[in-house]
Amino acid sequence: FLQESVYGTDESFTDLGLRPQLLPRFTVRGGGRLFDAVPLTLRLGLGATRFQARSDVSGQLYEASPSLSLPISLGGSAELRPSVTRHLVSYTGLTRFNAGGPATDLRPASYAQNEGELELRFSLARVFHPEDGRYAALKHVFTPRLLFTGVEDVAQPYADSLLRARVAEQLVTLRFDNLLLGRPRSAGEAVTGAPASELLRVNLIQRYNLLLRPGARALEGPALDGPAET
Repeated sequence: FLQESVYGTDESFTDLGLRPQLLPRFTVRGGGRLFDAVPLTLRLGLGATRFQARSDVSGQLYEASPSLSLPISLGGSAELRPSVTRHLVSYTGLTRFNAGGPATDLRPASYAQNEGELELRFSLARVFHPEDGRYAALKHVFTPRLLFTGVEDVAQPYADSLLRARVAEQLVTLRFDNLLLGRPRSAGEAVTGAPASELLRVNLIQRYNLLLRPGARALEGPALDGPAET
């Protein structure tokens, strides 16, 4: 979605010739806590890919996404996670396809997106001890998650405020994450000290766009200035 946002039009999602094809993508993500006493965490994601369209714009995409999050414990396994992310997006090597003529070289383009997210989550876990088989213990972790996300396109560089009151997209996401862990059984022992390994991960995700009118592709919400896009 982020890759299509700059050049996306109504036709881009219905005309196969205009729909970009994203080639293999390179992504690196890392992060860590900033303070020992406060769980304020900084994460950084870096990505690069090339996109091609048979009858529209092609080029390379580069993206950096610094993010700050601060988990807040609500007691037990419940947790509230507010976070803010700045997506910095740059397009280079842009060319526009011209039917019957040479391609047109376009100037590089840079944009940014502010993303604020509020997540409520809690986890339920159950451990099973099979009498026989390869694993001495199996653990199923079930994590329901409810997320509210606001996204706004802004121009680079950093002259814009980090968060503004107006957002261009509002999403609610309902997730049910399932994780199955297994601890191997050693010969002659029912339960061992071997570390558990991940056997299966299944995430069920449903998103709802709060600004999308039922039965229509047009969005409701704040008016955008001139060429501003989402």
